Amino acid sequence: MRDILEFLGVDASLVLAIPANHGADGNANWHVWPRSGERCVLRRYHAGADADDLRYENVILTYLGARGWLVPEPLCSPVEYDGRWYGLTRFVPGRALEQETPLQQRQRGADLARLHVALRPLASHLGQRSGWRPLRHGLPVMAPVDWDAGLDELSDRFPRLAAWARAAAASVANQFVTLGAADLPLTVIHGDFMGDQNVHYDGDRLVGVIDFAVTHLGSRPYELIAARS
Repeated sequence: MRDILEFLGVDASLVLAIPANHGADGNANWHVWPRSGERCVLRRYHAGADADDLRYENVILTYLGARGWLVPEPLCSPVEYDGRWYGLTRFVPGRALEQETPLQQRQRGADLARLHVALRPLASHLGQRSGWRPLRHGLPVMAPVDWDAGLDELSDRFPRLAAWARAAAASVANQFVTLGAADLPLTVIHGDFMGDQNVHYDGDRLVGVIDFAVTHLGSRPYELIAARS
């Protein structure tokens, strides 16, 4: 990591890896304490990231940061180094709640609603993230995931699980139609508003939100389903 930090012009006194389980091709992050300046985070983006993908994400982060949200705003433009994209981002304090009480779950829901309100003006001109589509258009929401091929492969090993997943996906799609959710306007959503991972609190106060790697133009019902899973 010292090489990439030197490439970015950062003289760090301490670098510590942030534990994760995303595999060699997934996102990875390191806490960085520069000799001058504030603590920040070095992020290595997943192997499928490209310049357009990161530009979309960073537009959203910069927009939210300018409106008072504590998010991992980019501190520099992403750079490509040794076949992967890297960037420095703002450090977001606080911590995720590994176990939520019902009251804390309701608070996270209210915080998600506030985030949606803040992001709403972006939907009309930002457009869709490359390679993504809203859930109402069917699974998968992200390319190049092949949902049907994945289920076929799963069925070879775990037929009952594959059958359950196929039926559950069809049920969700039908419920979207029945409830009229498929006709709701699209908005920019976080996509992974998980209480035990990406939403940081200090006591009962929301501090910040991290990991906008799957933010895209989608529907609020989809966001609520993902947030409750």
